[in-house]
Amino acid sequence: MFDELFSKYLSRLTALVRSRMAAKLARKIDPEDIVLSAFRSFFVATRDGRFEIEEENSLWQLLVTISLRKLGKHSDIFNSLKRSMDRETDSSSGLIATDPSPEEAAIIEDELCQMLSSLSVQDRKIVELRLQGWTLVEIANRLNISERTVRRVLKSIISEKRETEEPFNTSQLRIMKEMVTNHAPIDIPQGLLEESIDDYLIQRHVGVGGMGKVYLARRLADDEPVAIKFLKKRFLNTPQYVQQFLKEAVLLQDLDHPNIVQFHGVGKIRQRGIFIVMQWIDDATSLLHPKEALTLSEVVHVCLQAATGLLSAHNEGIVHCDVTPGNLLLQPDGKLMITDFGLARRTLETLNANQRAFGTIAFLAPEQASQEWGVISPKTDVYGLGATMYYLLTGSIPFPADSLPEMITDVISPKTPQRISELNITLSKSLEDLCMKCLKKEPEQRPELQIVMKMLQETSEAS
Repeated sequence: MFDELFSKYLSRLTALVRSRMAAKLARKIDPEDIVLSAFRSFFVATRDGRFEIEEENSLWQLLVTISLRKLGKHSDIFNSLKRSMDRETDSSSGLIATDPSPEEAAIIEDELCQMLSSLSVQDRKIVELRLQGWTLVEIANRLNISERTVRRVLKSIISEKRETEEPFNTSQLRIMKEMVTNHAPIDIPQGLLEESIDDYLIQRHVGVGGMGKVYLARRLADDEPVAIKFLKKRFLNTPQYVQQFLKEAVLLQDLDHPNIVQFHGVGKIRQRGIFIVMQWIDDATSLLHPKEALTLSEVVHVCLQAATGLLSAHNEGIVHCDVTPGNLLLQPDGKLMITDFGLARRTLETLNANQRAFGTIAFLAPEQASQEWGVISPKTDVYGLGATMYYLLTGSIPFPADSLPEMITDVISPKTPQRISELNITLSKSLEDLCMKCLKKEPEQRPELQIVMKMLQETSEAS
């Protein structure tokens, strides 16, 4: 049921919400997140028996109403936040667009249905399948026609509608344009545990990264909380990003360590693309913004746990490539979890120059930005761990700069970070030396991860 509703209504509701948002609010909120929140409210209310839907048209109108109310609440919150920051907010400035009107937006589907009734049987089937999220190739195979014919039919419908007296409004035209865009079919690699989105109830959006968005969900079978990471829609038609996203699932499946987030499965659904189901780390905070400043002994302890987890990955031939405080989660009991293997690589994987500049710039190893410093290897994670340790000890990144270009220049130059003792921070010379050795520009001059673990263990026992 959930998959069917997502497939049928997600893109159209998202287009509706987007059409009602002006630029100010759109820069702050993803319209798809508002629709997902509306779906959650609908599913919860339906489960509790508060809705009784007898006709499909009533279901559409109900989803439209919920979505627009959610949008209105977000607009009110946004305005409140603006006022609390002592900024002038003009209610007429329009966080919700005034064109088209809510009534016009709510009948997008009805108008499209009227358009469909005027088409031939084959053309109508093409449009219906495309609205359900089928790719052009899938439609062609289903109807036993060429992909070129599918594309021609969809384009001709848009052209003909533009010439009529009642052209598509902005939302309708966006939907029709999306139908012509051919998203490549996505194949789940063999050997991966495949999941169905129907088995989960998405509850709320919890985070966003460079390639994906993460949601808290519950597995319906046992009410277990999980994290579901979706690849952002704009990457779905770029094979490089799809492959990289699926690679994270492949790599996570090979890892089993108490300090590494657990992999549960991977799946795909129409319109929403692909997703990875992972362990939910409850009440955890990233080391980038800990709830309280860590003591020296706590810094040593979390870095030791990170090194232990990374060594386990290295033993499986996997380099994380993005070891940063933001990707290390600390639980209330002091346990550390390594997350986000989205940029991870196999040890023997060959990378070209265009693939090097991956990672968080402030914690980037020189060899990730320039091949002049060597190849990506387990020593790359040693640098990331050293940069993280430096940040936790000093509150500063190794190369603070006024701009990203300046920061990258410092990273790939022979320049070295300022020593921690020069920042009026008291710590043992052995710990400072260890951190600075991890930050050596030449990978071969950095210590092996086993040595780092040993020295951290000795420091922990001595404190």
